[in-house]
Amino acid sequence: MKKNKSKEEKQKKEEIASYQKTSFFQKIPYGVKAVFLKYWFYGALFFFIAMGMRLGGENLAIIGGLIGGVVFDFMYGNLLLMMEDEPNQHDNYIIYKSKKVWSVFINIVFELAVFFITAYISIACVRIYGDSIWLFQEPLSQGLLALAVDSLLLGIKYLIKVIVNKVKVSKENKK
Repeated sequence: MKKNKSKEEKQKKEEIASYQKTSFFQKIPYGVKAVFLKYWFYGALFFFIAMGMRLGGENLAIIGGLIGGVVFDFMYGNLLLMMEDEPNQHDNYIIYKSKKVWSVFINIVFELAVFFITAYISIACVRIYGDSIWLFQEPLSQGLLALAVDSLLLGIKYLIKVIVNKVKVSKENKK
């Protein structure tokens, strides 16, 4: 009985989809939307925190990490969930997303790391080139650097996941 219902539901969904026109937003791949949205959030955070509060260095890293962790958990994570076409598609673009309380704390710690690394790289580049260079002294380039650091840390997370899964598979094959 349930199989017939599911087949009927699938046929109804396919029929409805055939009459609907795909929008421009639906044609953009999920990864492009997720990365652009993350870059926009980082740029906005640097704009409002660094330029709005006139913070820099370690103060920017601390305040930016705290605010960024909350923003990325509540806003960015939920936007990713709303945009995804397939289940768990958001896993590659955010460190951890859950409805539990510790999700906020994990994201805060992760964003503190991202903001500290970004701040130290920015400070080093400005010290090398002096104040004559505009790079890493405005929100868009700082957001791009934060996106690169974020991607690097997420790549490390993904690599650890792959290694753990390979170890689990090898242990199961030995049994």
